[in-house]
Amino acid sequence: MKKIILTLTVLLFACDNGVVVINKYDDPLCQFYYTLTVPDQFELNKIGEARFPGSIVEFQFVTDAIGYILGSTTAGGFVMILKTEDGGRTWNDLGIEINYRQHPWNVFFKNENLGFITVHDVTGCPDDCEYRAVLLKTDNGGLTWEEIVYPELRGSFYHLVFDEHGNVYAMLSSLLDIPDALMKSSDKGATWNELYSSDDMEFKSIHFSFKLFDDKLYISGRDGKLIKIDTYGNLIDVIHTNQPYISDLRIIDENVLFIKGREGLLRSIDGGKSWTYIFKGRHQIIDFISANEGLVVLNEGVCPSWSYISSDVIAYTNDGGETWSKGDYITNLISRFSGHKKSGNDYYLMFGKTLVIIRKIQD
Repeated sequence: MKKIILTLTVLLFACDNGVVVINKYDDPLCQFYYTLTVPDQFELNKIGEARFPGSIVEFQFVTDAIGYILGSTTAGGFVMILKTEDGGRTWNDLGIEINYRQHPWNVFFKNENLGFITVHDVTGCPDDCEYRAVLLKTDNGGLTWEEIVYPELRGSFYHLVFDEHGNVYAMLSSLLDIPDALMKSSDKGATWNELYSSDDMEFKSIHFSFKLFDDKLYISGRDGKLIKIDTYGNLIDVIHTNQPYISDLRIIDENVLFIKGREGLLRSIDGGKSWTYIFKGRHQIIDFISANEGLVVLNEGVCPSWSYISSDVIAYTNDGGETWSKGDYITNLISRFSGHKKSGNDYYLMFGKTLVIIRKIQD
């Protein structure tokens, strides 16, 4: 595949006592690179683009054909739900209307009909904030939405997940002086019960508060802890990562874990007893399929803070990070990463509003 890179030298004009100063950066890390490229083990194809004002909050595919985008803009609390029925080639606005006092966090569909939007409800703010616990629910694939208010709960729901038995789990977190709690519903979100809460619980990343794996729940805790419980709320273990916080987690099995820490990407092969850096620096985990093989977006370098340029690469390892095969520089790719879906050997990746498919070339 031919790789084409567009570059643009950055010029900064500054006025110093009436003298215009031009700073020119010839460092390759300080150029603009617009073309997405991938490591040699993969091939890349563009699927489609979602065209709408604002930015993508989250996206999800429920089948290879059907997917949803939660879009938002801070101006006026504008929110959109877009749906594709052709694998992301085209996207249609479902025309959802959300109260401007409700700021969306996550979209989650169990199947092509049942879906939820979690919101941060600020009804009454700033004078009389209620911080009501609210979910938006659809039973018809997003054509209509029902607002469900839980008057006995305070805070916002995050990261809904269904288990194989039909139970749904969510993090409930509040700006009030109330501990975070992992909640469980056995009736598709109609009612909720507290499954687990402790002063050790705390999540600082909008992308990760807990993960469900093999009937175990791994919850984000204070000081980089991972709190491991079963689906009945019984504490199994508290895993120490020696990180101040964790902003992402991938679980291969009970022994092999990957975390996104403050200073880099770490791996444990002994269930969290010890951790090793496999990359130091900014990154975004796409996926790991074993203790050794994974796909990640890595930051290669950042220009001075006023330049807003970060040179990132899509990178692949099959030896646990000892070596990385990389694509070419792409400007600000980590900040434009909206999520991914894996299907067989294919990765569907959303960068900005563009959906691409990355396919591993068979040996």
